[in-house]
Amino acid sequence: MEHLDVPKSTNYIDTHVHFYDIQRAGLTWPSTESPIWSSHLPRHHQQAYSKCEGVIVIETSKRDVDDKWLLRLAAESPYILGVIANLDICRLDFEKRLSQAQESSKFKGIRLRPIAEIDITSTQVAEHLARLADGSNVVEAGCPDLERLHGFTALAKELTGQTFVLDHFGHPAIANGCLEKEWKDAMIRFSRAQNTYCKITSLLQFSDNKGAEAEDYFPLLEFLEESFGRERLVFGSNWPVSTLCADHRSIDIVQRFFGEETLLRENALRLYKLQGV
Repeated sequence: MEHLDVPKSTNYIDTHVHFYDIQRAGLTWPSTESPIWSSHLPRHHQQAYSKCEGVIVIETSKRDVDDKWLLRLAAESPYILGVIANLDICRLDFEKRLSQAQESSKFKGIRLRPIAEIDITSTQVAEHLARLADGSNVVEAGCPDLERLHGFTALAKELTGQTFVLDHFGHPAIANGCLEKEWKDAMIRFSRAQNTYCKITSLLQFSDNKGAEAEDYFPLLEFLEESFGRERLVFGSNWPVSTLCADHRSIDIVQRFFGEETLLRENALRLYKLQGV
C-alpha cells in the first residue's frame, strides 16, 4: 500500500494522555525525582499541540480519589473527551465504583493496571468485566509480556460483547527496526478477535534507536495495519512521558505512514463513542 506524506496540520485525537496536579496530596505517580514532576493539565497539552482536537485521559493511580478527580476535571474541560479509570477489577466493591463512574458521560472504560498484579484468568475478573459487556465502555491493558497478552487475548475471545484495547501495542522490543517473532505471533492471535483494538502509543519509546528515520518505523506500522486493519487502530502519545523522547515525531510518523484522518480521528470517535466532536 502506498503511504503518503501529509501536512503536519492534520487534526487528530490523542487517546492516551495523563493529567495530574502536583499540588494535590498523596500522588502515587510520577515520583518527585521524575523529570516530568510538574503539573500536567489540559491547558498545558492544548498549548503544546494546537492540532489536537481533544484527548482521552488514562488514569495513573489506584486511588478512588484520583479517579474522581479526573472525572471532575473532565466535567470542567471540553478538551477532555473521555476518561479511562482504574476501578481495580479485583476489589469487592468494583460494581459499586463502576456504577458511580458511569454516572459521568465522560467515563469511557477501565484499565487493568498494574496487570502483573491481576489474575486475569480468575472467575471474579471475568464476572466483573461482564458488567461492562454491554458495549458502552472499553477495557484497556498494556500487557508488558507475552503471558499477559495471551491472557488478555483469552478474555477478548470469551467476552465477545466487550471491546478490548491493547495499549502501547503490546510493549514490543524494537531492535534495529526488527520485531520479535513471538510478539508478532501473539499480536496476530489478539487481532483475530474482532472485538479488539490496538493503540499505537509510545511509538519511539520502545525503539533502541529513537533518532531513526520515519521510514524505519514503517515495518512496525505495516505489520499492525495488516493485523488489525485501519479500522481497529488508534493513536496515543503517552504524554507527558512522551516528552522525554521527541514526542512530536510520533504523530508525524503516524501521519506520514497512514496519510489520512481515519486512524487519527474517526477510529477514536467510534471506539470511545464520542458525540459532537
